[in-house]
Amino acid sequence: METKQIIIMRKFKNLRTGKYCSQASHASLGSYLKVEKLASSDNKIRIILNNWFQNSFKKIVLYVETEEEILELHKQLEDINIPNVVITDSGLTEFGVPTVTALGIGPWLEEELDEVTRHLLLF
Repeated sequence: METKQIIIMRKFKNLRTGKYCSQASHASLGSYLKVEKLASSDNKIRIILNNWFQNSFKKIVLYVETEEEILELHKQLEDINIPNVVITDSGLTEFGVPTVTALGIGPWLEEELDEVTRHLLLF
């Protein structure tokens, strides 16, 4: 069973590398915490999470250009019950207003994630 976590970043012009890193970290941790919570009452999800920790701990970072793409992917994932989290920056430093920046997915089964994300490019 191959498992991985996917972080999808929204590309911005002139965004500092540190801001990208912090938003990716929010997406990774937020998505992990969602899966961990679900694992407490679902044996399949517990197995997926344990496999991810014990084997690959794989993370892949991809990108999209727009907020709409993130929200569309979020909806697709929700429709097929793959845990994910949309990250919205508070807007206090870089953006000036709350802004959707990233999507964290999984950890989950690699083949199921690839069905939804294989068209995206590496960040």
